[in-house]
Amino acid sequence: TVTIHTQSETVTVYERLEKLRPLLPEGFIQCHKSFLVNMRHIRRFLPQDILLDTNAQIPVSRSKYALTKETYFRYMGKTF
Repeated sequence: TVTIHTQSETVTVYERLEKLRPLLPEGFIQCHKSFLVNMRHIRRFLPQDILLDTNAQIPVSRSKYALTKETYFRYMGKTF
């Protein structure tokens, strides 16, 4: 199961993240095998976690850390 958290609701679907990822708009990153994050809602990038504007902490796997950080900072450069 995949749990999707939005600003207004939480939805559970029975699908694999690999199938959902291509359906999402640009701006989402997979920082862990179990998490996709909308980069617009990242408040702080920590060494092992991402802190969202909802104060939720999302883990960043060691294997995805460098790519996640690079992608996020490249995204931030485009938005400012």
